[in-house]
Amino acid sequence: MTAMRRRQYTDNHRRYLVKVAGKEGFHLRVRAHPYHVIRINKMLSCAGADRLQTGMRGAYGKPNGSVARVNIGQILLSVRTRDSRKLHYHIIPSHGRG
Repeated sequence: MTAMRRRQYTDNHRRYLVKVAGKEGFHLRVRAHPYHVIRINKMLSCAGADRLQTGMRGAYGKPNGSVARVNIGQILLSVRTRDSRKLHYHIIPSHGRG
């Protein structure tokens, strides 16, 4: 999950919760953080490019973005609330998916 997508996913949930429960009615915790840096090794694709590049030698690459590494079934968000509002929080997983 990219950092931008994670932020959008969290914002959609937060907006829904503020609308339903109010600003002080819940505690939202993000469990997955984007600490994994994605890198790219740019390659030329023009004629004679083989003379200009070194191929995979020194192919560490430049930072291209950051992502959160998650497993199947891993919890991404946690919500704490009072029991009187629990019904609304079971609806949340359908919100925020693109």
